[in-house]
Amino acid sequence: GGVLAWVGSPNYQHFQYDYVTSKRQVASTFKPIVFATALEQGFEPCDFFRNDKITYTDYDNWTPENFDNKYGGRYSIKGALANSVNVVAVRLLYEAKRDNVIELAKLLGIESDIPAFPSIALGVADISLKEMVQAYSVFANEGLRREVYLISKIEDRNGKVLYSRYADIGTRVLSENNAIIMRDMLENVVLNGTGKRLVTEYKIKQNLAGKTGTAQNYSDGWFIGFSPTITAGAWVGGDKPAVRFKSGTYGQGSRMAMPIFGEFMKSLENDSAFKEFTEPLFPELSDELAEAVYCEDFMEDNTWNKLFNSLRDKDLSDEKIRRQSNRNKFFRKIFK
Repeated sequence: GGVLAWVGSPNYQHFQYDYVTSKRQVASTFKPIVFATALEQGFEPCDFFRNDKITYTDYDNWTPENFDNKYGGRYSIKGALANSVNVVAVRLLYEAKRDNVIELAKLLGIESDIPAFPSIALGVADISLKEMVQAYSVFANEGLRREVYLISKIEDRNGKVLYSRYADIGTRVLSENNAIIMRDMLENVVLNGTGKRLVTEYKIKQNLAGKTGTAQNYSDGWFIGFSPTITAGAWVGGDKPAVRFKSGTYGQGSRMAMPIFGEFMKSLENDSAFKEFTEPLFPELSDELAEAVYCEDFMEDNTWNKLFNSLRDKDLSDEKIRRQSNRNKFFRKIFK
């Protein structure tokens, strides 16, 4: 929980405002909280969901869309997180229940108000960078929440210790197995998903896990991630949301914020003074957990699935989702 670095603004001399504690729309960096809630509710990383555009009749006929406007086929939960698939994230929110998602967010350390709208699955809530780094540190700490602190020790001029903070054992807020699975799924984001430039472009040798975030209208760009020793986050945006890029070419979190995270981690690797913070590898998964995450990210539709999908109800209410969820759980149990 100890803070190693805190950069609150580009130039505090000219603008005394701390962006680390200011609150902005967190976009897809909130999705891991939805996915972690689904795991806690009994879903598994290799459960597959259709990549369909769906209208939710209980919420003003809201129809969430994917960033790339591509649909069809099926994503595993693991693959949907890696590729930041909006329609699957919203479906998981409904299946795992909004109240459960909000409750877990609070347990992870998010104190900001989270509205009980289904759109929170896409990160419409305004939350601070400090809170998001706190939340992701629970995934890094295998389900233990440790409070963020700035001062570890105070000495007088003669070296007498006036104050010392004891190590925080932490409070368990997420099961250890599900936290490890979340770490693996967020590592998949870096290896095969929206964060893969950290490997291909920045050539970082450490194991990394994390998630990009791009707010509506490209006004806020995010990346929150962690290595085996450090959790770090970056937000980029204007003082007002109206200051923004016009398109995703430069306005995506992977273009605005992730390079800051990448340069930071790369600089640590290149400086021998920080050797203790650059352990390269996450612990290996147990055989049981390795089997749980062993599946494809995405499966194309065959002819039969395409026919079946054409007959499916694309307008869903809470009651229809509940019935579908019960049926899906039954088939998952039978055809494990």
